[in-house]
Amino acid sequence: MGLLFMILYPLITFISCTAYWPQIKKLMKSSSGSPDFCLKTWFLWVLESVVIAGYAYFTMSDLIFAVTACVPLVLDCIIIYLVLRNRFVRTGQASGTVDALGLWLRMTAYDMMTKQQALFVRVKSDAPRVRD
Repeated sequence: MGLLFMILYPLITFISCTAYWPQIKKLMKSSSGSPDFCLKTWFLWVLESVVIAGYAYFTMSDLIFAVTACVPLVLDCIIIYLVLRNRFVRTGQASGTVDALGLWLRMTAYDMMTKQQALFVRVKSDAPRVRD
């Protein structure tokens, strides 16, 4: 029974990876900035795959599990590359994908700081005033 699952596990993983194909196809044909794709989510999935693959390889010493965990990692990276290309390179905002990644990171950091400052101002204005 263990041998059956040893064969099915990687097979099912590769079959489930066909779910990525419609996304990749849509991104390859897209001429827009791919606004439907949330890069934060895709980066989170990349981080998750890295942790799972690292755990499988370094802690469990399970090469099949580690390789199986790397398949979604590669596909997630392809999606991120295509979104960055569509969003920044094709629109002329960046000269290449690495430049686009830097631009996206700066924009995300600025967005997070702006939201944090807005929250701080709102909390500060809601605070009760102290009488002299």
